[in-house]
Amino acid sequence: MGKRIKLTEKIKADEKRMAEIKELQKYIGQYGKTRETYQAYIKSGRSQSFYDAEVTDILLHHAAKNYFNEKGYGKKKPLPKMDALKKEYAILSAGMGKQYAEYKQAKQKMADLHIVKQNVDWILDGPIYPTKTHERGAHAR
Repeated sequence: MGKRIKLTEKIKADEKRMAEIKELQKYIGQYGKTRETYQAYIKSGRSQSFYDAEVTDILLHHAAKNYFNEKGYGKKKPLPKMDALKKEYAILSAGMGKQYAEYKQAKQKMADLHIVKQNVDWILDGPIYPTKTHERGAHAR
């Protein structure tokens, strides 16, 4: 497999992981901000009036909990710490600049090789004898 293809796959995998981290950070933050409200709702005996007053926070809390369940977080797989997620994101982000530069180089090299191939194909498939325009140009000098 070529370098450009490997770089493309690595970049896509890193971008996907960065998006996952951002989404996980969003839900962890959302969960933390709404936890007290949700606990108060539970202590109220799931009061309808409390629910009506705090519906946004309660729904956001449920959305975060559902997200964690979908991703398999729970007793056996605890949520990662925000600091660890920020560090991983920073490492991936720093590496992206280098990967993009390498990809750009590999892409340019591929374009250069394509031009060379076209020239070689044209030379090999071109006319064996000079055309009249070539002959005329030679006499004009």
